[in-house]
Amino acid sequence: MAIVSIRPDTASVTRRSQLLDIRNVARSFMLAAILVLPSTAAFAQQFEVSGGWAHITQEFGTDGFNLGGAVKFVPKGGIGLAFDYDSAYDTSHLATFNTSVLGATSIKSHIQNWLIGPRVGIPLKWAKLRPFGELQSGVTNVKQEVSTVLIEDQSSADTGTSWMFGAGGDYTFNHNWAGRVKLDFLRTHLADSAQSRLRLGIGLAYTFGRPK
Repeated sequence: MAIVSIRPDTASVTRRSQLLDIRNVARSFMLAAILVLPSTAAFAQQFEVSGGWAHITQEFGTDGFNLGGAVKFVPKGGIGLAFDYDSAYDTSHLATFNTSVLGATSIKSHIQNWLIGPRVGIPLKWAKLRPFGELQSGVTNVKQEVSTVLIEDQSSADTGTSWMFGAGGDYTFNHNWAGRVKLDFLRTHLADSAQSRLRLGIGLAYTFGRPK
């Protein structure tokens, strides 16, 4: 009796194993997409950028712009770390009719703030309005230039530490955009003394992504 041995086609076996590998890889990618995409949207919800008009008192009152950013550790609760940069200017004349003995005299002022610190939201039943409080510290720079007709222009500048606390509120237009108003007390330390200022900001805030 003859024994017949049947050997499998090695080429077909190789093709089947390759197809199985491709299917496994595709399933892995699909599973990773299902798991990663929702977490990516939630992760994006942690980042915010903002900007708008800023007014800072003293130096005859300065006006300019504010740019900010925030990382929200608890997006729904509004708890996060915020950064603000201010740049405000003013040009004032000492006398309305330029009757000074020095002639026409003007003072140009420029103040800049770099501040960072926690921001905490205050939950309300009305979801459109989101009030918050903030406490920040950092560095402030002030530069002034005095121009007169009779003498050469004089300028001076100083940089010192500063801190700020205040409150504000966001009115949400949709999941991403919100209008923002805030009022802060700013304490600066310049020219070997301390100064108290108020800081008003009006602008817009944009949060990346969409909530789940």
